Parts: sequence; C-alpha cells; structure tokens
Amino acid sequence: MSSFFDQLNLRPQERRLVVGLLLVFFFIINFWLIWPQFKEWDKVKEDLRKAQARLDKYEAEIAQVSSRKQKLESLEAQGSDVLPAEQAFQFSRTVQMLAQRNKVTISTLGSPTSSRGMGANTNAFFDEQNISMTVISGEAELVNLLVALASDSSLIRVRDLTLRAERPKQQQLSGTLKLVASYQKK
Repeated sequence: MSSFFDQLNLRPQERRLVVGLLLVFFFIINFWLIWPQFKEWDKVKEDLRKAQARLDKYEAEIAQVSSRKQKLESLEAQGSDVLPAEQAFQFSRTVQMLAQRNKVTISTLGSPTSSRGMGANTNAFFDEQNISMTVISGEAELVNLLVALASDSSLIRVRDLTLRAERPKQQQLSGTLKLVASYQKK
C-alpha cells in the first residue's frame, strides 16, 4: 500500500513542508473558527443551569399534583349547595336582609332572572341570577350596604349603579342597583 505522500512523489523534505503547511492551515482554521466559540462556553453553562433549575421547579410542581387534587376536591365539596330552584328565593332574601341590616329602604325590588335564559355569556362553572332594585338611603348606609354585599359569602356583586339626590330632603340618595349573584353549577 502506498501512502498519500507516495502518490505525490514527494521527497522527504517536501513531505515535511507539506505536513507543516497542513498543520499551520489547521491551526489557522481552529484560531479563526473554533477558538472564538469557547467564549460562549460560560453562556452555555448558564443556560444549562437555568434549564436544570426550571426542570427541578416543574418536577416539584408535578409532585404536588395529588395533594392539589385532594385540596380541589375538598374545596368543591365546600361549595354552595343551593339548588337551582331555590337560587332566586335565596338571592332576594339575602338582598332584603342585607338592606334591612344596613338601614337601606328598598322602594322596588324586581324578581330575579337567570342570565342563562337571556343568552348572556356566563362562566362554565357558575349560574348567574340578576335582580334590579331601587333604594333610598343616606350615604353611609348605602356604602355599608355595598360593603356588606361584597363581603358576604353569597358571591353578590353590583353590575350597575345609578345615584341621584332626593329633591325634597337633599340628604337622602335615591338609586337603582343591578345586582348579580353567582351560584355553583351542579
């Protein structure tokens, strides 16, 4: 078998020169293309460390899935047990009770209606009941009623509120409130 240099018919001195030129060419290529990439080695190590930290975080979250499922089941069991037929009655009763407790006079109270029947876009987990009412009260009493509605566990919120001063007294407020209550779907 003949070597590459034998095919070129080179003398020993010429072989040494060709090998030397190849080595110089090899080092120039390394210096030009390979060595600049070593500067990015620290960046690669940092990216690898961040990826490992993210993986550890995800694995820790995955390990907590069973405990979170148990907690979700216990929270779902604590949910509102109001039957759909009783929702409207309980909604009206809660609003009247809170108004009476906060010394707010209800002049008119509409009947509760379901948002689902009106084609409204409701939450997939809750049914909504709407009610309109007209009230007469002082400022502090009305604010106390609104705070009581928000802090009550019945998930009642004010969707629309219109206020005006009562003409003869000028110390009373008259207003229309549109309330919405959310009940858990079965």
